[in-house]
Amino acid sequence: MIVSRVAERARLDALLAALVRGEGGALVVHGEAGIGKTTLLEALVERCAGAVTVVRACGAETEAERAFSALTELLCPVLRRLDTLPAPQAAALMSALALEAPAPGDRLAVCVAALGMLRAEARNRPVLVVVDDVQWVDVSSRECIEYIARRASGPLAVVLAARDPLYPPERIRLPDLPVGPVDDAAAAELLRQRAPELAPPVAAAIAQAAAGNPLAL
Repeated sequence: MIVSRVAERARLDALLAALVRGEGGALVVHGEAGIGKTTLLEALVERCAGAVTVVRACGAETEAERAFSALTELLCPVLRRLDTLPAPQAAALMSALALEAPAPGDRLAVCVAALGMLRAEARNRPVLVVVDDVQWVDVSSRECIEYIARRASGPLAVVLAARDPLYPPERIRLPDLPVGPVDDAAAAELLRQRAPELAPPVAAAIAQAAAGNPLAL
């Protein structure tokens, strides 16, 4: 459930509309824990409505030390595109994703291969890459995901979501969308929808304590 967030949703809708036109790009959605980043991503995915292929991954703190764990999750739906890659790239990627016996590989080859698979998938219809909790993505995967995001164009777009201050968006020099607290009216409406039985003084006290954070509300 989204209350308010008109400007944020408009920015994401504009990115989606551009992607459908073949003018993909990248965006980093960031804010404090509980501020609503994941909710905005879910709404964006819902609005794709079958016109766009969505591939997703989510960082997990417990897997942050497991190399390529997030990239494996992200690329699983498009593995059928492996045969479109040059043999050295395919071999490097298959080794990284544990599809073949581990072998020393060129990390750039893995990044280029991942981008190539997504571009191959995008030849059929536009592809939207969505990665949540980037701050917990393992370093190897994050390197590839950032490589892809910086080169997103045409029928390929990338949206990353990250928690402040653990992942400063300026580190990868991409357009960003800061998500701040909701205003008092939105906080009151959210409380009314979730807990209509609250007495007005109690609701006001909760809204003040939550400081506009939707999860806290």
